[in-house]
Amino acid sequence: FKRVKFDGSMLWISNYRTEISVPVNEIVAVTQNKLINLRPVLMTFKRETSFGRKIVFMPWVSFRFFSDDEIVVEFRRAAGLEVGS
Repeated sequence: FKRVKFDGSMLWISNYRTEISVPVNEIVAVTQNKLINLRPVLMTFKRETSFGRKIVFMPWVSFRFFSDDEIVVEFRRAAGLEVGS
């Protein structure tokens, strides 16, 4: 799992040893597994990064059931992707 921070235009992705920056316009998909209690998020990029084309991270604890966490919606919106649950 990765740690992800977002400043509005850049993602800062860390594996707790190395941190990279990826422009938000590199995001092509953000999906969340709503059937697993931990609700991991899978983010896919246009190009290969130091961590690969896909990363998985855990959002802050949320009690939203059967819909995406707010951070997932925020990433989709920032990347210009269709926003939905």
